Amino acid sequence: MNTRKFKTNKLISLNRYFFIPIALILFFLTFYMIYEDIKNNTINDFNNEQLILAETASQGITFFIDDCQSELVFLAKFKQIIDFSDESKALMTNYYETHKSIVTAITRIDTAGVILYTYPYNQSAIGQDISYQNHVQQVLVNQKPVLSDVFMSAQGFLAIALHVPVFKNETFVGSLAVLIPIDGLGKLYLGKIKNRKNGHAWLLSENGIEIYCPISGHTGESILETSEQDGSTIEMLEQIKNNNTGTGKITHQDVFDKDNTKDLDLYYAFYRIPLGNTYWTILISYQEKDIYIALSRLRNRLIFVFSLLFIALSFYFYSLTKVRNLLREEAKRKEVEKTLLKSEEKFRKIFDDHAAVKLLIDPNTGNIIDANKSAAKYYGWSCEELTKMNVGLLNGLSSQEIMKNIESVLSENKNQFEFKHQLKDGTIRDVKVLSSKIKIDNNNVLHSIIQDITKRKNAEALLKEKTDKIKSQNKEYQQINEEYLQINEELNQTNQELTIAKEKAEESDHLKTAFLHNISHEIRTPMNAIVGFSGLLNDPDLLSEDRQYFTDLIIQSSDQLLSIITDIVSIASIEAGQEEVQGNEININLICKLINEQFFPRDTNPNVTFRLQTPLSDDDAIIITDSTKLTQILSNLVGNALKFTQEGFVNFGYTVKDNWLEFFVEDSGIGISSDMHAEIFKRFRQVESTSARTYGGSGLGLSISKAYVEMLGGHIWLSSEVGKGSVFYFTLPYKTVNSKSIPELPLNELNVEFIKPKTVLIAEDEDFNFILLEKFFSDIKMNIIRAINGLEAVAICKSNPQVDLILMDIKMPEMDGYEAAKRIKEFRPNLSIIAQTAYSNEADKNKAIACGCSDFISKPFKRELLLSKINEQLLK
Repeated sequence: MNTRKFKTNKLISLNRYFFIPIALILFFLTFYMIYEDIKNNTINDFNNEQLILAETASQGITFFIDDCQSELVFLAKFKQIIDFSDESKALMTNYYETHKSIVTAITRIDTAGVILYTYPYNQSAIGQDISYQNHVQQVLVNQKPVLSDVFMSAQGFLAIALHVPVFKNETFVGSLAVLIPIDGLGKLYLGKIKNRKNGHAWLLSENGIEIYCPISGHTGESILETSEQDGSTIEMLEQIKNNNTGTGKITHQDVFDKDNTKDLDLYYAFYRIPLGNTYWTILISYQEKDIYIALSRLRNRLIFVFSLLFIALSFYFYSLTKVRNLLREEAKRKEVEKTLLKSEEKFRKIFDDHAAVKLLIDPNTGNIIDANKSAAKYYGWSCEELTKMNVGLLNGLSSQEIMKNIESVLSENKNQFEFKHQLKDGTIRDVKVLSSKIKIDNNNVLHSIIQDITKRKNAEALLKEKTDKIKSQNKEYQQINEEYLQINEELNQTNQELTIAKEKAEESDHLKTAFLHNISHEIRTPMNAIVGFSGLLNDPDLLSEDRQYFTDLIIQSSDQLLSIITDIVSIASIEAGQEEVQGNEININLICKLINEQFFPRDTNPNVTFRLQTPLSDDDAIIITDSTKLTQILSNLVGNALKFTQEGFVNFGYTVKDNWLEFFVEDSGIGISSDMHAEIFKRFRQVESTSARTYGGSGLGLSISKAYVEMLGGHIWLSSEVGKGSVFYFTLPYKTVNSKSIPELPLNELNVEFIKPKTVLIAEDEDFNFILLEKFFSDIKMNIIRAINGLEAVAICKSNPQVDLILMDIKMPEMDGYEAAKRIKEFRPNLSIIAQTAYSNEADKNKAIACGCSDFISKPFKRELLLSKINEQLLK
């Protein structure tokens, strides 16, 4: 009996001791599972915290890029930027000085990807072709805003470029770009993020370039290179490519000391920022030891409890079971407590320490229920004072207006506003407010971020004020001698600006002096020939062939002198704003053929070939434009081509492109260097500007042509290279009409014959002009009557009904030709009157027609042209 009892007690004892190791094993497994579960939950909490930080930083970067792009688009609409005038440099300088805290350069680029100008001024960068850069190629092809990846700028430093296209009348003329330092945005929006003890905040480009990294030597490098192509890095980049946000684990290299590095396992959370043509990614990481630090207190507590339980289990298993149950209940309670507090703690930490100005607002009343430290610093009131205020005390809005804005945010119709906020010291600041709806304690609250935009508003107002001043000043320039550019007022009158103004004034004086010397030479040269050879014609022993030769030289020199005078009158008329467009139906094929006959007769230089291209049929070649101006444009361009081409070819004509006619004049002459392409269209500018010029000319022809082309609604440009010839292009609107023009007979086929003699009244006060007209009509059956003033012309017409036509000089004593024509038309309304005058602009012609004249001819004129007009009037 005793033996059985002993065995039974021994068996119970053995079972009890056997159960203790099993219980310990179960305890260790439970401890491990609890600890791993808490660890995973902590990691998830950490990741969620990183995502909130990343999303907040992304909003700042997005706002910056959007604001920067908006400002560049606004700046790209200025005429000075579009035309790249001298004023554009000042605008770019002003923009840079306003934004230099984050922008390192502003650059203007042409349609070929060549840098026209950059500020801060960098001589080595200007003129560089950067079309090889991917972002430049994108903006040239797509003509849309482009944000670049990290690249080496022409100025010699790593940067990020934001490009916006520049258009002139919907035509792409280049781009405007700013350079942002590679780590500037990262320092501004990520540098202040406090992420645990060992965490980092990175900023990656779409291609994996570390735009910002606090680890020395990483910024500007590929994350694949800094991680030595680690597989976890490749997986992370693939995850970023396919998702907007997410978390994971990565192996990243860190500096251990000056000479060594080590690989660290990092937990990360990423948030992808969409930026138009690309995207950036914010990465926020922390080390695994940060988790252990957070868990160390719980771990130590569990170890202590485990020790107590181990001692208790040594004495009694039941105590172990009871303690384990107590621990489970304690863990559950703490987990619930942590769950309730962690959301508020995370938000409170981010809210209080954030660099941005933040307010929490009650959507039912508009009262401020919380404010962070940045808000107190900005407004001047303490956080406690702000929480006792209504938001209307800041923005000055009525309660109805406040509730209307709150409703817009709650309904997600609008979340961005611009207000004027008043600070405690009475200062009024312009602010942008970004509001969103969040939940706190299951209640809706407005979370508002306030950004000060006063500097931007002031800069915009100042820029507009200066731009308006520039436009107002430009309208006051009406005389050629007033070409000095008033640049001494655009923000600071520095010595550099004064020097630039002085240089421009000296250059203008030099150009005008050179022009006057040139014009004096160009006028005196043909005058010398005219005076000299005219004197030789009086020699009675002069051979007939020499007399003919001298006569031809006099005529040629007279044409040259007339061309110079016509250019001077035309440029003066353009400058005075007296030129008007006289639209009429013309046949461009006929005009091109007349130009061809004028400049390319049979005895033209045999070393120069020529070809005319007129692809339209005569029916389709009838358009509405000013024939006089079109003829002068073509004459100037073709004349220049012949003057600068000693051998080779001269081709001219036109092509049709959409609703435009594109005229061209091509030659194989001396060519023009690229630095003169824009200069030669300016007044007084010539490729040759020294006294040892090879070719003559006034230097006004291309300036007149450019003005006429623009008056007719077109555009003129050239393509040329020294030694390889030139091609001048200009466009005109292709406005077709249904009528058909009747080509005029060439002048050399004119034959004035009448069935019976005609009576012509010549109203001319100058004797030599009358003698010249008599000579013109010496071989024609025509009765000539002379009047020496307007009164006499009116009297002769009243007393002599046989007068068939009047050649009416405009400028005469006692009564001018305008008044005489008007009076004659009162009693002879069908009598043809041709006005003749030394005045040659459109206004004089229009005035003559309005007074009753049938046609108009400018002095000096060719005999053939005069006979053509008389023939046309008498054969009506």
